[in-house]
Amino acid sequence: METAIGTIKTASITNVRDRLMEMTKKITDLSFGLHPTALELLGFATAIKRYTERFSNETGLGISIECRGLGGRYVPEIESAVFGVIHQALSKIVAHAGDNAAHVEVWAYKRQIGVSISDNGNGFDPEPLPEKADGRGMTEMRERAVSVSGKLTVGSSLGAGVTVLPMSKNNLRAKKRA
Repeated sequence: METAIGTIKTASITNVRDRLMEMTKKITDLSFGLHPTALELLGFATAIKRYTERFSNETGLGISIECRGLGGRYVPEIESAVFGVIHQALSKIVAHAGDNAAHVEVWAYKRQIGVSISDNGNGFDPEPLPEKADGRGMTEMRERAVSVSGKLTVGSSLGAGVTVLPMSKNNLRAKKRA
């Protein structure tokens, strides 16, 4: 009888430990998505590349990435917004696209930053999604873009994948850090 109780206690402790480790990972991932320290430590382009490599390794999503013209640093709000949109878009691809590959492009031209995240997955019909009630992921991406005077544009159709353009050349003035 005492052996059975000891086994149950050990199983319960193991279960609690596993749940704590899982919650710790989720909190770490959340804080990383809000303002990753990698941006400060590695710089903008390198942090994005490293993040997509890590994300690919953890999820199995094949990610091709292209960074053009990203010399130097940008104000922290812009770097965080771009990084956050990439994080959210890739998470949505894994959760909903039914695809195993994505392409991320980040570019700077003159004083503007552009971002494109695309997949060839299931796609969706964007028309029935009201501007304000289209799901937490889209809302968060839109809010990040708007917070730095950007605009979120989503192109999709059923069976044709999705392209997310959170900042386009005419709506984001990227200021470099001093």
